[in-house]
Amino acid sequence: MHLSPFSQYYIHKFLHQNVDRVSHSLTKDSFDSVLIKLNFNQVLSDLYQTKLELTTKIWELEALTQICQEPEKITMSKKIWLKLKREFLTF
Repeated sequence: MHLSPFSQYYIHKFLHQNVDRVSHSLTKDSFDSVLIKLNFNQVLSDLYQTKLELTTKIWELEALTQICQEPEKITMSKKIWLKLKREFLTF
């Protein structure tokens, strides 16, 4: 199982917008050059060795990207929204 192209795009965009929270040692330009070369599916495969772990994380990322796309359509408190964003950054 692989991340959808949409989720890969969204994660790339999200990391680009939050580079200051993700990396303290790279400039935005150098971080972008790393992101362009990054294969999210390969990173996930390297991080999660079992098929169950990998599939679970991919499902979680797919769900998070959907939730993060349209927060105004989902009734949730600001606290929950911020928690989801933090979880996404620490994934």
